[in-house]
Amino acid sequence: MSENVSETYPKDALAWYNKGIALGRLGKTEEAIACYDKALEVNPRYDKAWNNKGIALGRLGKTEEAIACYDKALEVNPRYDKAWNNKGIALGRLGKTEEEVACYEKALEVNPRDGQAWYNKGVALGQLGKMEEALACYDKALEVNPRDGQAWYNKGVALGQLGKMEEALACYEKALDINPRDEQAWYNKGITLRQLEKTEEELACYDKALEVNPGLAEAWYNKGVTLEQLGKTEEAIACYDKALEVNPELAEAWYNRGVSLRQLGKTEEALACYDKALEINPKYDKAWYNKGVALGQLGKTEEAIACYDKALEINPRDVQAWNNKGTALVRLGKMEEALACYDKALEVNPGYDRAWYNKACTYSLKGDKENALKNLSKVIELNAAYIEIAKKDEDFKSLWEDEDFKKIVALLPAT
Repeated sequence: MSENVSETYPKDALAWYNKGIALGRLGKTEEAIACYDKALEVNPRYDKAWNNKGIALGRLGKTEEAIACYDKALEVNPRYDKAWNNKGIALGRLGKTEEEVACYEKALEVNPRDGQAWYNKGVALGQLGKMEEALACYDKALEVNPRDGQAWYNKGVALGQLGKMEEALACYEKALDINPRDEQAWYNKGITLRQLEKTEEELACYDKALEVNPGLAEAWYNKGVTLEQLGKTEEAIACYDKALEVNPELAEAWYNRGVSLRQLGKTEEALACYDKALEINPKYDKAWYNKGVALGQLGKTEEAIACYDKALEINPRDVQAWNNKGTALVRLGKMEEALACYDKALEVNPGYDRAWYNKACTYSLKGDKENALKNLSKVIELNAAYIEIAKKDEDFKSLWEDEDFKKIVALLPAT
């Protein structure tokens, strides 16, 4: 339709409406809205014009105004399924997920074959943690359109969250049959293969995702994590660097880069990475913990303890932080405080063998044979590997020739 039609027929609501559609397709959203307004001046009950004005306002980020337009459309035509669907989408942008779901249900009452409404309802239910219901919605969407790649993808996500990894994998494969360039499907397939311990296939999926989008930071990051687990530390660091080129605010990549550098003995560089992670996320308890470990390795014991304290403010149930704080306090000669830390770790996890062992060491250093042997016996019950460790540990040097110590570490038969 010529743009001049609306000028020739200024009272023609359809002409204004169609001009609005054409302008919208050209990306001229403000002008499109002006045309819908003209159509609505001519016919205030033009439900399609209200709906399209709402869509255009949504593109401009004017979500509340968009919802008002959908409401106008629905006043005119309560069975306007597209307006219900669009209102649901807008409510979702505002975080009003329960209301969003109710709108999709209204759309589906009118048109039970609306695949998009089934899909959108599934997404919203997933956000509410209702995974089984979400799955049922994706299945409905796929009944309508078995070639809906996004529905297959989201079905895979939901199945993964339910721990059904093999089924999730099959869904990602369906999505990739439909669109082999779906980077997120490749990426999530990789994450799923990690859960199934298929490491080589996992890495291949990240590579596929990165072929499609070399700027997919999370794929670089997770490739790094897996390479580190394989002992390929240098390659892992290269992946974290790629992730950080794309997104310098990715705290997890800074943190893992630090962990990898510490594995290579580059403790100062590791510290700088932990600091970067903590600039981005000061509540990153693992970064505080590992910063403490690195500082301890550099002999900065007081600073290490301060980091463990930060980690424990965030997560008071971090047994490793309690344990390491204890060993740091021992270095400072603060034995009673160290023992209190080990006890805290054991409150959280009574089977944490390191804390039992370190308690035994600390009592031995204090000259408290009875408690040293009592705790050593406990840790050996939990993990017999500590027998050989204790035989060589200088913390037990004063007890090496003790008959009771020898019995515990099975150097003499019990009598």
